[in-house]
Amino acid sequence: SSVPGGAHPREELSISVLPAEQAAQVVLPSAPADPDGAEEDVKPARGGTSGEILRLREYAAGDPYRQIHWNQTARTGTLWLKEYQREQDRTVLLSLDLRSRKRRKAPELDAFFEVLSALTLGILHQGASVCVRWLGKDGQPGKWLVQSDGDCRALLLFLYQNGCVPGGGEMVSNGLCLTLDLALFSEGAEVFRFSCKKYARELARTPLIL
Repeated sequence: SSVPGGAHPREELSISVLPAEQAAQVVLPSAPADPDGAEEDVKPARGGTSGEILRLREYAAGDPYRQIHWNQTARTGTLWLKEYQREQDRTVLLSLDLRSRKRRKAPELDAFFEVLSALTLGILHQGASVCVRWLGKDGQPGKWLVQSDGDCRALLLFLYQNGCVPGGGEMVSNGLCLTLDLALFSEGAEVFRFSCKKYARELARTPLIL
């Protein structure tokens, strides 16, 4: 259609910028232990029981150091990582406490999404799925099962696009809970409280024993 003065109509493009894929240093009680000695040369399993090595892959930034396959690394001169068979029935419950008495500024919400992303990826890298749940402003419950890095990105995009932060969710006593104040709870007990200004450094340096 024509525009007065010959001007061209404006086109708008919305772009969502997701957090960098940084995985928190998460320690789960039932995470598979590192094989030692000769066991480190066990071949990747194509199936079988949980805790067996599924495959070897090259190390990527954010991967847990304790899963490095040192023998293969020494042979090739390149860092290799052991990936374990995921336990199909092992899912970590992560609730989001979205209650807020004040309007959250953009840096605070960015910090929340960064911590949520890093925490979720950290749990995934330990071989467990993550069931994320929340209660929105309208009181409607939300739930998202994260089983891959792609699921994590989809969750963050969904939360952002649907304005789920802040809302009216309540903190639960079972499982993990992340609040808008960047406090992480496990079974009702505080595990760690991140700083809005220093969370990136804290995620990189602080082991989270869940």
